[in-house]
Amino acid sequence: MITYNHWYDKNLTFYNEINIDLCQCNVRGQLNIFELLRLATSIADEDYTRQGLSRKILYNHGVTILLSRIMFHFCSLPCANDRITISTWEEKPGPFQLTRAYNITAQNKKILIKGYSSWLLVDYKSHKIIRTKKFTLRPESTRQESGYYRKLGKISIPHDLVFLGKRYVYFSDIDINGHMNASRYCAFAIDCLPEIYQEKDFTDFFINYSKETIKDETIYLFGAVNLKEQKITVIGKQGEHNCFESNFYYT
Repeated sequence: MITYNHWYDKNLTFYNEINIDLCQCNVRGQLNIFELLRLATSIADEDYTRQGLSRKILYNHGVTILLSRIMFHFCSLPCANDRITISTWEEKPGPFQLTRAYNITAQNKKILIKGYSSWLLVDYKSHKIIRTKKFTLRPESTRQESGYYRKLGKISIPHDLVFLGKRYVYFSDIDINGHMNASRYCAFAIDCLPEIYQEKDFTDFFINYSKETIKDETIYLFGAVNLKEQKITVIGKQGEHNCFESNFYYT
């Protein structure tokens, strides 16, 4: 992936202009949703680092920031060799979660994708959640500009779930935090979709993370289709506990 430019505007929105590589795309030549998730988490990390909140500095203060929930609304998915600009900014946090918005635009400034995410502040040693008001390493954002018609929230689990398969967690699935990278859950969910739905044009994607997964664990995947709402729900389970829940909306 080629990065052409990056900058901040006066509102502290961070912009990153990049090129979409072939290896980031699916068989239809469009940006994979799990690659989009990887880009979104990477630009968030870079934004924090450029504002003086690198992973090392957070660690020295006993804090880590973990993705909790994220959604995307697709106007049009970029394709291989497209040049796009990803912008992100923090919004006013809730009591327990930081929030962050995204826009992805084409070279002609047309919006391709909108996104929104929430993040947990976690004590590095105890793994306890830290209230956002106690996070004083930088000024709290007061922006509230996102107006998506579907908001982040709890994903309802259908009663008619069917078993779709299982995935073993290998070394290549694990990131610097010592557990499975957020984008891999999305890849697992996409991989287990029946072939008829692999060709669908998705309008929205939501994923909520419930439990960390580490190497040598197995995720059991279950799903259900709601034809009326044009929605596919995929959840990953470890024993009796969900490790993620996701919804794909399609046309």
